[in-house]
Amino acid sequence: MNKPWTALFTLLCTWSVATPAFDLQDAWDAALGYDASHSAAAYQRLAAQENIPQARAALLPQVALNGSYQRNFPIEPDSPDNNSYGYNVQATQTLFDAGKFADYKQGKLVAKLADAQFDLSEQQLLLNVSQAYFDVLTAYDLISASNASKILYQRQLEQAKTMFDVGAATIVDTHEAQAGLDNAQVQVLNAEQKLHLAQQKLEYYTGLNPNDIARIDGKQVSRILNHQTLSEWQQLAYLGNTNISAKQLAVEQARAAVQKARTHRYPKVELQAAYQDSTFVDVMPQGSLPETRSVRGANTCRITAYRAPETEANQWIILSVIDNLVKGAAGQAVQNMNIMLGLPEQTALNGMPLLP
Repeated sequence: MNKPWTALFTLLCTWSVATPAFDLQDAWDAALGYDASHSAAAYQRLAAQENIPQARAALLPQVALNGSYQRNFPIEPDSPDNNSYGYNVQATQTLFDAGKFADYKQGKLVAKLADAQFDLSEQQLLLNVSQAYFDVLTAYDLISASNASKILYQRQLEQAKTMFDVGAATIVDTHEAQAGLDNAQVQVLNAEQKLHLAQQKLEYYTGLNPNDIARIDGKQVSRILNHQTLSEWQQLAYLGNTNISAKQLAVEQARAAVQKARTHRYPKVELQAAYQDSTFVDVMPQGSLPETRSVRGANTCRITAYRAPETEANQWIILSVIDNLVKGAAGQAVQNMNIMLGLPEQTALNGMPLLP
């Protein structure tokens, strides 16, 4: 809830009569957990806040893992099975994508707008509860005033009849007094109807029994209201008006949508890295460090990747080692020849590394 309105609301609740009946603060607390529209606004706010991590996820590295297995049943009994399997891993990191960055910016604006709309819903609920609460109190005062007026007209009618009986008044005076009494009775009925409607509204927002409402000391409330000038109250209303901030955020969101629509004309830059299973590639466990001595004299590439330590940025380090005379030259040539001639790729290349 907005702080300026919270201060005023607290002051009004401070002077509620300390009775078992509920005061304005109790009514507000009950409405927060009872009003369905407020609960819906709270869930909508949570849903809108999920736009931020969803948009941020599109900017993070994307990793895809695919695998396959093929089994062939030979026709001849002595023929090999020729079963095969394979897998590949592909990682993609967005370097520049105006559309994704626009989605992220728009997601943050959507979350801010949802916050403002939730505050607006909360402020509207506070206004509704306060209005219903004071309507009930006003209806009680109106009933008291109407009953007092009814008693006055009853006395006037009795006096008019007495004076008519002794000849001190005319029948017109009696009829006027009766008309005044009838009007007072109508006012009492109208006041009771207003009380019934106000109680229904208060119960609708809070779920509390409106007959248990507490009264407020009007003199002390008047001192609160007279403590500040009209211009100060207007400034307080402007600062506490979440509707203005919600409209401003809606304008910013519309501008962000226009910018997002324009991003389709911009190029996209992505960094992709892929690995497919290979006899001569050894992907080491995360955290291990490949050593050149472990591939000496072998047609093998050993590779590992790990996240850069003590950095907040999403940075990864990739290390690989090869024997430059084998995998980097002669061994690579033999491997290419095997592929071109349709020979098994590892032919003549199954030598073990020569550790120092």
